[in-house]
Amino acid sequence: MGFAGFFASAPADMADVKHRWPLLAGQQSFDSCGLHLQWWHGTPAFYPPQWNARKDRVLLRHGELFGDDDGDPLKRYDAQGAAFVERLNGRFAGVLIDLRDRTAMVFNDRYGLGPCVWHQDEQGLYFASSARALRARLKDPPPLDDTSLAETVSMGCVLEQRTLFRGIERLPPAALWMRQGWDGLRRGRYFSASDWTHQPALPESVFQRRMCKLLARRIPVYAQGDDPVGMSLTGGLDGRLVMAWSAAPPNTLPCYSFSGPLRECHDASLARRVAQACGQPHQTLTLDSAWMSNFPRWVDQAVVASDGLMDASGAVEIYINQLARAVAPVRLTGNWGSEILRGHVAFRPRALNLQALQPEIARGVKDAQKRYQEARQGDPLGFIAFKQVPWHHSVRLSLEESQLKLRSPFLDNEIVALMHRAPDGVRQQATQASLRWVRQAMPVLADIPTDRGLRWGGSTLMQSLRQWQQTFWIKAEYAMDYGMPSSWAPRLRALGSFHPERWTLGRHKFYHFRSWYQGPLATVLKEVLLDPTALSRSVFQRQALEKMVMEHTAGRANHTLDLHRAWSLEAVHQHLLGRPSDHMTETLP
Repeated sequence: MGFAGFFASAPADMADVKHRWPLLAGQQSFDSCGLHLQWWHGTPAFYPPQWNARKDRVLLRHGELFGDDDGDPLKRYDAQGAAFVERLNGRFAGVLIDLRDRTAMVFNDRYGLGPCVWHQDEQGLYFASSARALRARLKDPPPLDDTSLAETVSMGCVLEQRTLFRGIERLPPAALWMRQGWDGLRRGRYFSASDWTHQPALPESVFQRRMCKLLARRIPVYAQGDDPVGMSLTGGLDGRLVMAWSAAPPNTLPCYSFSGPLRECHDASLARRVAQACGQPHQTLTLDSAWMSNFPRWVDQAVVASDGLMDASGAVEIYINQLARAVAPVRLTGNWGSEILRGHVAFRPRALNLQALQPEIARGVKDAQKRYQEARQGDPLGFIAFKQVPWHHSVRLSLEESQLKLRSPFLDNEIVALMHRAPDGVRQQATQASLRWVRQAMPVLADIPTDRGLRWGGSTLMQSLRQWQQTFWIKAEYAMDYGMPSSWAPRLRALGSFHPERWTLGRHKFYHFRSWYQGPLATVLKEVLLDPTALSRSVFQRQALEKMVMEHTAGRANHTLDLHRAWSLEAVHQHLLGRPSDHMTETLP
């Protein structure tokens, strides 16, 4: 489900909005605090209004809670007042109305991942669970924001709290915005990143003891619940960390991995070994070639679900998460483990051919790259947790959560807080630290090599050979797919059946758009991007885009990433700018 609300500046403004907004089954006006609220069926992680016994307090939220006593947040509010938000643990956004005190509040989690955006005009403040739902409720739906558009082209996301639309922003992290009666809205925060980033480092022995106790206490919480849970398992370290500490009895946590049409991925074969060692069932969910017949529809859904930020590759995410939902409505993953535990920075500005872009976009891309470099200053883990995660990772998360509930213990408040106290020795040997934590819970899992060839102990020479072998295949696959230099393309194509991609693709990745855009998707790619209307409104210059499409589909160059973005922005024009009223309830195409 989703939600939208409006804090009116005056009673006349409230009446105007109630007249303009559609009648929905889920809606209510709270005249005592000037709030009109709507909700509807939508994403699986949305919870309908929860009233207390006296029917004078109500909570509406998106996102699961994983605290020690989060069964009834309203009871916590009764005891602690607005401070109850400080103790919530999870990814969430919510609205709470207290009719006794004539108070309403809007709040979200510490990372700003809970979906909530806002816009203000002379009539009041609007908020909603998505930019498209909010935009559909405005008298004058705003156009694309030039700054955000340039950032999206360069980095696949927007920085700070912007969205793709002018004047619509995401709620900042740890927001607690309150209004009492018809007074002005107080925009507060209940937490600051400096609360964690300024903590002193712990001695290594103390840190290691605390981390093991914390993993043993917190990870099982994410593997439990009222809804069935399935484990999305890969060959990496983070999934087996979850498995090792989950304490799931045998045959209670179904596991699955994703694979493609060419061969079973290394991830899937390793994940099967991990699942078997834990006594859990495992299945491989295959992205077969049949799904391509509906590829444009999957692209449209990905673009709409992400409010225009995801590129065309998100079509895969929509499809595979539908497959995962058939296993269990909750998908448990090791997402964000490499970032939080090992400091992996997952996004950077792309190297772009600025001459192919429209001049104003090219100038915007240069400015976006400067803003990114400024944002990277300071504490590395702070950048990852409070900038990279809500800016970059939220894009793919919006696709996943359009299909199911996604859980990961690695954004648990307690785990992230403790990682900010990791001593230098742990940070510098972060991979070994993760392997050690796996081994302490379940030694057999540390003995199974990861997708990078890592394992605990054993011969240093064999370890190096395994790592070299896996690194070679990973880099070779990348070179045959997204990373192929354009100058290679015609030479390799000339090899015909001896093309090296036959031996490289599918080993680690289960989707391969460079070759698909030359083969099964070439015709529909041309139909979408060479349409005269699409060419006239692209961020790429017309002749440059025509050249990229023709060169790539003919096998003379590699423009996969540019074609991804061009296709997704055409979907933005068709589905998000064309008919805003279609998104009153956020329905996907």
